[in-house]
Amino acid sequence: MFCPNCGLKMRQTKGSYHYTESGLSNVVLTGVTIRVCSCGEKMPVIPSIEGLHRAIAMGIVKSKTPLTGEGIRFVRKEMQLKAVDLARLLSVNKVSISRWESGKEPIGHANDKLMRLFFMREMEEECKQMLRYEVRPLLENISYKTYKAAQIKIPMDKLKTGALTGPPLC
Repeated sequence: MFCPNCGLKMRQTKGSYHYTESGLSNVVLTGVTIRVCSCGEKMPVIPSIEGLHRAIAMGIVKSKTPLTGEGIRFVRKEMQLKAVDLARLLSVNKVSISRWESGKEPIGHANDKLMRLFFMREMEEECKQMLRYEVRPLLENISYKTYKAAQIKIPMDKLKTGALTGPPLC
């Protein structure tokens, strides 16, 4: 593989990669193959962007911290919803969605939990099976003391065998 910036041959290594390409500031891919160039360019090798993004969305939803603006936008897009459609599902004004996603206003506790449940239900429908974790402890353990996003670590070596090759997270 040659560097898209300088044209030199890139070498491969394994390690951790801060995946800002997702639009999120808190995602780290671990055990990922990274192509590195002497010019400083780094590129992760991702077998399935769709599978990776589903795993990231699940990491956001399973987080013990409230949904942040970045997280709300990411999960909404993973559900392939326009802001107006999410507003309709949550029975709020589309301006509320905009304020949540921009970080101007935190999402309320009830809508935070409802959005997580919508995402989990959509995953179950897509997989045509129940997801393998309990919802009640997940919802009970969200700490609304801070609205700072928790770091999401995605172990790429484990995802290759399941979520990244077959239907995401099934």
